[in-house]
Amino acid sequence: MRIAVKGFKSIDTEQQIEVAPLTLLAGANSAGKSSIMQPLLLWKQTLEAPFDPGALLLNGPCVHFTSAEQFLSEGRDQFEIEVDSVQGTAIRMVYGRRDDRKFDIKAMSFRRSRGEPMATITPSSDKSELWAALRSILVDYRVDDSDSAIPEISTRRSFAFLELSSSDPMLTYLALVRASDRRVLEPAAPLIPNLQDIIHVPGLRGNPERAYQTTEVMRHFPGTFEPYVASLIRHWQRLDESRFWALVQDLQTLGLAPYISAEPVNDTQVQLRVGRLPADRRSTNQDLVDIADVGFGVSQSLSVLVALHVADAGRLVYIEQPELHLHPRAQAAMASTLVAAARRGVRVVVETHSGILLRSIQTAVALGEISEHDVSLNWFARDPETGVSAVSRAALDADGAFGEWPTDFDDVALDVEGAYLDAVEARSAR
Repeated sequence: MRIAVKGFKSIDTEQQIEVAPLTLLAGANSAGKSSIMQPLLLWKQTLEAPFDPGALLLNGPCVHFTSAEQFLSEGRDQFEIEVDSVQGTAIRMVYGRRDDRKFDIKAMSFRRSRGEPMATITPSSDKSELWAALRSILVDYRVDDSDSAIPEISTRRSFAFLELSSSDPMLTYLALVRASDRRVLEPAAPLIPNLQDIIHVPGLRGNPERAYQTTEVMRHFPGTFEPYVASLIRHWQRLDESRFWALVQDLQTLGLAPYISAEPVNDTQVQLRVGRLPADRRSTNQDLVDIADVGFGVSQSLSVLVALHVADAGRLVYIEQPELHLHPRAQAAMASTLVAAARRGVRVVVETHSGILLRSIQTAVALGEISEHDVSLNWFARDPETGVSAVSRAALDADGAFGEWPTDFDDVALDVEGAYLDAVEARSAR
């Protein structure tokens, strides 16, 4: 899977990442890491909205904008995003302002399989252009300009759709039957379920609560993921699922808690409690304290761990800063949970500032716990003069090494260590 973005925040010129089973986005603050993923989150929250917000819901649960100027690159009035799937299908959307300030679709390009040219439609496409687009996607139905059915464009929640219409309803019906597959008239149809399946664990995950709102346990998780965590743990614990015990094992491995329990407070709330004793003690459901009375590391990590366990193969889980509030030893252990999820087929995209996390994933590659081909390392950097972001991809070898790197977390650590040693030496010389 490939994601390409252009004209969005600091990503002025087109930049892309390849989504591997484990994809890492690294770089300095405000280097553009979130910007490569936020267009997908705009799609997600638009598709999930309880009302039709138009082409894009700008201010939603995953990303919050109140004006297009907040996310358009300097001097631009539109942005573009393209997603190429593993199966070869591709969708490219161009969004921009209309005269009435409404943000809308300006163009949509698509293809059904790899190697085919992209077909493009716009709200102003004439009949011949629409027929050309239809010919690219209708295989069994040979359409031509003299056909009784007339192609039209309609837009609905982020995407454009081709429709066949006629003054004679029977002719329209026959056209659709002859097309064999109604979905071919909706180029984005294969992509939409994957967008709605995205699990988003944001960097700001809130403070621990003494009671969490009960949610339905389901496959889809609209908005950000953290509101669903307590109810999922309660569901797994009640059914004695293997995922509950895997979660307990993760908490012990990260050194956060020996046990966790989720119990209903009333019909609308769930309480989370964790073991009071250190995590290296034997797992027990005794001597528990409220999660609000322990360190932030537990509550901040729970969303990450539960998301990784609830995701099935092929699902995309986007995690911002999984290392938040974690001791360095726990950051290293967190890497093993990310690797385990990737090995199960989950597509894990991680935005991180942790050199320890990156080094631990390199170690996992060297140990053969994950193939170097299943890890995508992407470094984001901004031009100091223009502020424009650029993405560099580093290919790992079998030892987990990645050769040249534009700048490295290790360089910073060495600089800090060197500055300390210089300071001690200078003080001794006085």
